[in-house]
Amino acid sequence: MKTRILLVEDDPALRKLLKDALPESIFVIDIAETGREGLDMIVKRKPDLILLDWNLPDLNGFEVCKYIKQNKDCAHIPIIMVTAYSELNRKVSALDVGADDYITKPFEIEELIARVKAVLRRRQGGAPEEAIAKANITLNLTTYTVEVDKKPIILTAKEFDLLYVLMKNAGRILTREFCWSASGAMPWTSPRARSTSISAACARRWAPKTPSSFRPSAGRLQI
Repeated sequence: MKTRILLVEDDPALRKLLKDALPESIFVIDIAETGREGLDMIVKRKPDLILLDWNLPDLNGFEVCKYIKQNKDCAHIPIIMVTAYSELNRKVSALDVGADDYITKPFEIEELIARVKAVLRRRQGGAPEEAIAKANITLNLTTYTVEVDKKPIILTAKEFDLLYVLMKNAGRILTREFCWSASGAMPWTSPRARSTSISAACARRWAPKTPSSFRPSAGRLQI
């Protein structure tokens, strides 16, 4: 069954680009040109995911996102904000009201498709495997739980998603940017100053006995 995506975008050139780029074998694309039209389309089409521009001619994307997430009938639908605004405070505001991801223009189509698939996987449990086990860590993708040495630990949703990315890429050296993009995690205001503390914090929180192969290296993470 194809995934239905609602694209809320007032720029006709970008609408055409995105509709042509998203594979028809996987996605069905519905189009809305304004925020209010987008809200109407949600009721009619019941999309699996929404690509939402911020700068719309009537209701802006932030207001649309906030309305969707406050409505119990559609709050479950994942939203990716697609906008030219790159300011950190806007990204944080969008995520705070419920956006699942945020991508700034210009962007590569491959990145957008990867983000769409990642968000759908997290929300719909679309990963093919039910659990991932590496060393003493077990990540259950069905119950959204983590065990270390067969003892449950509590993670936030973002920590869970980041751990999933690390475990799926075990043995590879990953950049901060890849981890943020693949997991939907937000960078800190000064990521370079925090480049090693991210992996140290994860190691302390996730696994007191995490294998020594989990280590920071020049702004990269390895597990």
